[in-house]
Amino acid sequence: MARDHSSRLQDLARHLPFAVDDFEAARETFVRWRAEGREADRETAQLWAYCYVVWYFYGKFARERTSGVSDIDGVIERAMKRLLRSMSSVRDPERFPQFVSVVCRNVLYSYRQRRRETVELDEHVAPVAPAETSGLDRVLVRRLVARAVEALPPAISEVVRMRLLEKRSYQDIADATGRSLATTRTYYSKAIARLREDPDLCALQFGGLPADYADSEPSVEGDGEVRSNPPEGLGP
Repeated sequence: MARDHSSRLQDLARHLPFAVDDFEAARETFVRWRAEGREADRETAQLWAYCYVVWYFYGKFARERTSGVSDIDGVIERAMKRLLRSMSSVRDPERFPQFVSVVCRNVLYSYRQRRRETVELDEHVAPVAPAETSGLDRVLVRRLVARAVEALPPAISEVVRMRLLEKRSYQDIADATGRSLATTRTYYSKAIARLREDPDLCALQFGGLPADYADSEPSVEGDGEVRSNPPEGLGP
């Protein structure tokens, strides 16, 4: 598997006008595409993103000895689908390399969670920078989150309101609603998936809930952190 994916990355990277780890060139290409709409820049940005995704997961899965080819192909496909859906709507084009890195980290986290057979769904951890969130009007953010929560179906709205806005534990929510702990977690995850598609919340950052409303169970050290210097934190 190592030789196959290394060769795959080399073949892809030959078509790039810059190195895969040249994050500044990737950023400039993406910013230029968003500003001028040139097709050649869009294709180059997409190719760089794909090369980075392959590079990132190849490095991670080289240490995942229990993972097979289908596993790495699956996470690469999942990450690319998310990126392609989001490329035209990334809030800050200047942070494109960081955005790609955060998507990869969240897909990897979701993959590892599924392998541990947890009940949390795929989109659980919000890829939002705490530094950016702190600059928002907290009162406005809370109102937007509360409004989005109330618009959800009653069953899942009740659970996510207790969890996000009241900061209650899963067990406390389960006891209060008369549901099992597994059902409570599943309802919460379904609610989070819907909230991440709410247009008002998506407009706040790259997309999704602000960091203040990200769940604290389980915590993932480093996930969601966006740094201002791409080379520092973008390697696999």
